[in-house]
Amino acid sequence: MINYCLLYFLEINLRDACLKLEFEGVSTHSFRRTALTHISEKGVPLRHIQAITGHETLAALERYLGVTEQQKSSVIATLDSYYIKCSRYLYYFWVSRRK
Repeated sequence: MINYCLLYFLEINLRDACLKLEFEGVSTHSFRRTALTHISEKGVPLRHIQAITGHETLAALERYLGVTEQQKSSVIATLDSYYIKCSRYLYYFWVSRRK
C-alpha cells in the first residue's frame, strides 16, 4: 500500500531543498524516471519493471524510460555487425552458386 502522506512529505522536502540549492527540473518524478532508465540499462526485462512499477501497459512504462546516446550507439553497432555478417553470407552464397 502506498503511503501518500509520506510521498507528499518527500515531494515537499525535495522541492524546498532544490529551491535552496537553485536546482531546476528536479522532482520525485525525475528520480523515478532516472531509476527506471538505469534498471532498464542494466538489462532488467521491461515486463519485470512494469510489474514492480504498476504500469498497466508497456507503452505507459516506455514513456518513463530515457534513451541514452550509449544505447543508440550500441544498437547501431549491433545492426552494423549483423549487416556485415549477412553481407558476407550472401556474398559466399552468391559465389558458391556461380560455380
